[in-house]
Amino acid sequence: MGNLYISRTILNSVRTAIDNGISNKDIIVLVSWSGLDRIENDFETCHLKLNGLQSYVPNNKVDYDDFIYLWKYLSKEDIRLNSIEHILMTQEFLKNNGVNFLFFSYQNLFSDDNSNSWLFDAKTKSQIYPDSKKISTIFDVNNSLRWISNMIDWSNWWFYKNEKISYGGMAEWISDNSPQNAYTENDEIEFLKFDDCPPPGHPKIKGHDDFVNQVLKEYIDKIIEK
Repeated sequence: MGNLYISRTILNSVRTAIDNGISNKDIIVLVSWSGLDRIENDFETCHLKLNGLQSYVPNNKVDYDDFIYLWKYLSKEDIRLNSIEHILMTQEFLKNNGVNFLFFSYQNLFSDDNSNSWLFDAKTKSQIYPDSKKISTIFDVNNSLRWISNMIDWSNWWFYKNEKISYGGMAEWISDNSPQNAYTENDEIEFLKFDDCPPPGHPKIKGHDDFVNQVLKEYIDKIIEK
């Protein structure tokens, strides 16, 4: 699932809620943005429910043929820019509607050529993210992206930061703070097929719970206390 679909579900759900009488002050939007290189095709309808309200959002599936198209006809900058434009549109929609929101990413999206540099230690069964502290950002190395970075309100983002990373996301945080829940058993099977650099796994439900309770809850509590 890519950022176009994530953006579309947010716009649709928030607008549906407001149109049905829910105050914008009672809405908090937390967004985990996906990989910037994901594209989508093949429309089908996804049925969403929000407080009993039914809405219908086109759900785009990604298949192998889509990636062949991506690799052959689109540059990396084109793909990333398209994805970031959906993030920017979502930001502006939420601001214009007076909705509190926090953005983060499923992993480091903004260090250049960073996404496939993870390692898996089969002995310790630990998922290891790369040291990207000194790696340039995609905005630093691409003039075609630099202009849009200045339009993103980075004060509404959460990043996991330490001596190894400046733009970490949920995957890096869980790998450090709830490592036994950083990936599923099926992910481990896939990791062992790689000689090196497997992608990060999908956290277990407990990993997601730990991230919500130890990271996102603080933001939610601050909004509620206002």
